[in-house]
Amino acid sequence: MYSVSKQYNKFYAQCDRCQLLFNKINLQNIDDKERCIFLTGILNVLWQTWNGFWRVYWLAFLYGGKDLSNKKIPFAILPKTTNEIDALSYFLTHDRLRSSPLRAYYQEPTWGDIDFIKKCAVTANNIIPTIKYGDPVLNAFSVVGNVPKHFQTVRNAAVHLCSHGVMDVKRTILQHYLITNINYPTDIAYATEISTSKQAMRLWLDDLKTVIEITSITS
Repeated sequence: MYSVSKQYNKFYAQCDRCQLLFNKINLQNIDDKERCIFLTGILNVLWQTWNGFWRVYWLAFLYGGKDLSNKKIPFAILPKTTNEIDALSYFLTHDRLRSSPLRAYYQEPTWGDIDFIKKCAVTANNIIPTIKYGDPVLNAFSVVGNVPKHFQTVRNAAVHLCSHGVMDVKRTILQHYLITNINYPTDIAYATEISTSKQAMRLWLDDLKTVIEITSITS
């Protein structure tokens, strides 16, 4: 049975672990490049766990399972009639989320991509219009705004490190943070987000968890 709550607990624990490692790095006497390397690893681990959560979230919708409060989720397709790849192919080809069905796991989309999550929510609503399973997801992202996208942008730029990635960070999200200089995308993790006065890393972790929690509350 697909358990959203179990996957969330894994993500929550990963958030705590990443915050501890982030704090530990702050105390290290290392240069900017080394700091970037360590932070890139932290952000990437968090990103992979975030992706894993949303994959399970939509599988629970398709097959049935348990939500964040351990309440039963009704299935959108008959359970045990298809494997995961077939079920996800059904989901992704519905309402043109994907032009062709999946044939293997490596062909799966980036489940944690913020824009893709929203598209999945709309598709879920179209599959079962009477339940509107996707509405709580759309509502959660509307509440937290663009902060999860900031995290995604920095992670992508750090993992695919190049001048274009740094420029993308500067062009799209730098205006939201108080920072005097940026040599690496991960430098923003230490900056203060203007509207909340929170350190960026802390804000990213809080808002990623908040998205999931609001989704549960409003479902």
